[in-house]
This record gives sequence, structure tokens and C-alpha cells, in this order.
Amino acid sequence: MHEVNRGVAPVETSKSLTMQIRNLSLGADEELARLACGFTAEPETVRLTLRAWLNDDPSGFMLSAVRYLAQNPSSPAGTCVCLLLGRNEQYFFHLTDPERLMRQQAIAAARILSREDKRFFVKLTHFANDTLSVDRVTRVMQIVEALGAAGLMVPWLRRMTRHDDPYVRQKAVMIMCQAGSNPMLVEKQLQSTDARVRANAVQSLWTVTAPAARALLEYATKDAHHRVALNALVGLFLQGDPTALARMIAHARNGSPPFRIAAAWALGQSRKAEAWHALDTLSKDPIAHVRESAVRALVNVPQPMDNPSTPQFAPAPGAAPEQAPHSLRTPTFRTIR
Repeated sequence: MHEVNRGVAPVETSKSLTMQIRNLSLGADEELARLACGFTAEPETVRLTLRAWLNDDPSGFMLSAVRYLAQNPSSPAGTCVCLLLGRNEQYFFHLTDPERLMRQQAIAAARILSREDKRFFVKLTHFANDTLSVDRVTRVMQIVEALGAAGLMVPWLRRMTRHDDPYVRQKAVMIMCQAGSNPMLVEKQLQSTDARVRANAVQSLWTVTAPAARALLEYATKDAHHRVALNALVGLFLQGDPTALARMIAHARNGSPPFRIAAAWALGQSRKAEAWHALDTLSKDPIAHVRESAVRALVNVPQPMDNPSTPQFAPAPGAAPEQAPHSLRTPTFRTIR
């Protein structure tokens, strides 16, 4: 057997190569990295060696190859590895498996593969059409969103808006709406019975300044669901609506605890000192979740200078008195549900 820890070993047979790889103290990922280091000096030898590995152990090679691309985006061997992977579309099973690759690894590898293979998104669509796993579908969406490729997969994304899983539906809506910046598409999604779909559709309009988008945001502020309505007010605030902040503060007095929770989140997004008194009052709310949301938001909002003319904020009906407990542990920030 050849000594493979020094340079690149010549190719004998597929079987002997597999024995070399599997008997190394190095793992498969490290072995692929070692072989790739020799690509500049001996490109043909490395190419033949990798091809033999792919033929003899396709799954093992593809997993190591995808990981290698994620970690070595500028490798001279990258094009060679991409071409070998492109011969067998089964590598998508590894690329979209959250148990084998972290999200950022998958995105980094997909970025290189899409650059080298002009049919990458066509192949990804075929793969995505055949998978029912929510985890894999979610990973495909993460790749599509990160690479800005929603326009290349619109038919598939449209199907995903009818998926059985609510998270998949809302994610598909958001990606489509953000990519197309199409208020008409958002208007259609606002008719959904799923509040999460409506909320994500509204959020996709935050950076769309067309008059039609502003009109839809205004329409959504009247939604019966707290997340939809406050998402709409945040969108209007970000677009410079002078009344948006006051309306958020008004919802902080809402008799519905979910609306007060959402209002606290929205006021935190504003990062305005004018929101501080409302949040301070909410941090003493009789409902624990409201207090927690307010405490999270207060981290982002500066306390105003003492001003005798500043009006006192009226708490919601039934709110706790001023001496209510305020010593809460600050939890990790999360978006409203």
C-alpha cells in the first residue's frame, strides 16, 4: 500500500484507494483537505484520485466534499470538487441535511456550487419537489433566501405556501414577497386564515416604499391579530409615518395581553426615547409575559431626560400599581408569536 501521508498517492484501483482512505488516522474530511492541498502541484493525480473515491464511496465523498467547499471557498481544487459533485445530484441529500451541515455551512457550499454549476437551482428545484421532510424543505428555503434566488424557484415556493406545515407556509410567503416586492402578492396573502402568513407578508413590505405598500400596511394595522397589526405599525414607522409610534403606544394600553406584548416588542424596535414611559409601565404589568416583553424592549430604548411636562402614561385596565415587582431576569430577545 502506498504511503499517503506524504504528498498525493498515485491512483491504483478504486478498492485500494478506499482502503488507503479508510485506514488513515485522518478522517475523511481531513483526507479530502490533504488531497486538495496537492491540487496545484498535481492536478491530474488529485482529480483521478477524487474521482475514484466518488465512484467507490459516493455518499462518503459527497458529504466530505460539501463540507470542504463550505470551509474552503477559495480553494484551487474547488472547481474540480464541484464538477465531481455535479455528476451525481445525490449530494443534495447532504447539502440539505441539518444533522450533517450547519445552516451557514450549507449556504457557503451552495454559494460555490451555484457559481460553478449554472443548473444548480434547476437541480435544487427537482430535489425539493421530491422531498417531504420539513427540515430539508426549510434548509432549501434558507439557501434560496441567502443566495437571493427566489426568482429562480417561484413555482416551488408558490407550492410551499400551501404546505401542511405552518412554518413552511409563512417562510415561503415571506421569501416570495421580499423577492418580488409585489404588493399585489402581499394583498393576496393578507387574505390567509393563518395569522403567521399574514404577519410575514406584512413584514416583507417594511422596505417597500410604493404607495400601494403603504396602503396595505395601513390596512393591516386593523387586523384582529396582534402580531399582524403591530408588524404593520413597525413597517409604517420605518417608512416615516409620523403617527406610527403614537399608535404603538396606544396599543400598550390595549386590554388584550397579546396586544400589549406585541406593543412592547414594537416599541423596542423603534429605539425611541418617547417609548420609554410606556415600556416602563408595561414592565409592571400584572401579566408576566407582558412584563418580560417590556423588559426586553427597554434594553433598546434610551431613557428620556427628566421632564416635568412629559405626560404620565396610563396603564391598561387592570394593570398592577406602580410598586408591582420589577426585578425580572432579562431573557433572550425573541420575536413576537
